[in-house]
Amino acid sequence: MKSNGNENPHLNRFANVPDVPPQGDEEIDGESYAMIGRGRQVPGLDFIWPDGKRDGFQYSQMMRRGYVAGKITLEVADFQPMLATITGRNLEALFDLIREQRCCKIRVAARDFDGDKEPVVTSITFEAVKEEE
Repeated sequence: MKSNGNENPHLNRFANVPDVPPQGDEEIDGESYAMIGRGRQVPGLDFIWPDGKRDGFQYSQMMRRGYVAGKITLEVADFQPMLATITGRNLEALFDLIREQRCCKIRVAARDFDGDKEPVVTSITFEAVKEEE
């Protein structure tokens, strides 16, 4: 359970909300290589690549999401709408965390883990959404 040091439950609204443990068996800086989920909704989603590059958006910017085996797509409203594509294996649990706005970080694996049953993100790409004519 999380506590911010204030034991008054009215001032500490997350005092009785347990964190969901990181998913995956390899950790980077004490966190899962695939996804970090929380026991409560979070405001934004960060993407982390093996070279240290980071990017992200607020969940309030997400217009649409989709899932097919091995691929999650997220349409993000920005000055120009963007389509984020997350590819990998065993991504259904990750999609559920995104749908519930409980995933705060997604890491791209530095290498592929053959035969692993945990979620593995092998790539994340962003592309501009073309306007329909």
